[in-house]
Amino acid sequence: MKIINLFLFSSLIFLLSNCKNSKEEGQTVAEEETQANPIEEIMVEIEEVWKTDTLLRTPESVLFDEDRDIIYVANINAVNKESQDGDGFISRLTVNGEIADLKWVEGLNDPKGMGIYENKLYVTDLTEVVEIDIESGKITSKIAAEGAIFLNDLAISADGEIYVSDSYGNKIYKVENGTASIWLEDEALDKPNGLFMEVDRMLMVSMNQGILRSVNLEEKKYDDWVGDMAGADGIGKTENGDYFISNWNGEVFFVSKEGKNTKVLDTKEQKINAADLDYSTKHKLLAVPTFFDHRVVAYKLKSEI
Repeated sequence: MKIINLFLFSSLIFLLSNCKNSKEEGQTVAEEETQANPIEEIMVEIEEVWKTDTLLRTPESVLFDEDRDIIYVANINAVNKESQDGDGFISRLTVNGEIADLKWVEGLNDPKGMGIYENKLYVTDLTEVVEIDIESGKITSKIAAEGAIFLNDLAISADGEIYVSDSYGNKIYKVENGTASIWLEDEALDKPNGLFMEVDRMLMVSMNQGILRSVNLEEKKYDDWVGDMAGADGIGKTENGDYFISNWNGEVFFVSKEGKNTKVLDTKEQKINAADLDYSTKHKLLAVPTFFDHRVVAYKLKSEI
């Protein structure tokens, strides 16, 4: 009996050993197949559609007016220490890149970020927000932001509340009922620039840190979301819920709704900037102002695999 039991025990060990070796070999093959066929990364490309001539003067910001099929361009014009020089202006382009009206609105200082609410165009201009009647092209109001140093971009909520970034003051102002007041002040904002309003949050970029942040408007709190975009400037959103982020140095990034960051444009070697961009979901166009290159260049999404 002892001899038979020993034989059975030895046979069982042999079978278990073979099963184990077979399983390990199967795992090795699977791992090799995974390495040979890695998960393909999403590839995103843009291609140029048109560009304006160089009649524009230091264009810093663009904004699509999809109701009127117009692109507004904020021109700083001369860049000097005497910023309150009154030589800034707003241009109007067609969606095909033709300059419909070079100096549609004049007499501004250094106009930058823009937004539309109820047939009014709102523009940041150094230390005040300028209200322009779109139908007449006339300035109807100037709202001073007390204590502001360098108002940059703005975003408007569905009920008309205007949020404005003060990049050098590390503040966010809120304009409500014709009055501007400090809504958030925090050194950790670290040069806030581009703002973009969504249904349930506001997006904001830090130029110094190159971070795209998600802002809770009710709690006045923000969280870092996507980084590695030093000099971050403008924010645009696609019809699919993804984003384009420019940085002033001459780069544009595609940020997927999941938060993956991919560079799609780099014009630094040509010394062409990429300032406050905008995206039209109606025309599926990305418009990028080139600042010292004195143009606006439009792109379309070429591929997304």
